[in-house]
Amino acid sequence: MRAEGQQGLERRLEQEVMKLAPDVDVVLLSQFSFAAALAHLQKVSPVPVLSAPHSSARTLKRLLS
Repeated sequence: MRAEGQQGLERRLEQEVMKLAPDVDVVLLSQFSFAAALAHLQKVSPVPVLSAPHSSARTLKRLLS
């Protein structure tokens, strides 16, 4: 992360999610670097926010058990 740090990333992603929210049913964070903002975005977003890295890990865990 750049000098803006975690809070800067969360703020930028929150702005993007809020712009998209009226036109989408769900937001998927596809980049691993965005996954760290998942908890924050789930709190503030009016639509569900999912993370591809988290979803992939859960699926892999289920398949291996």
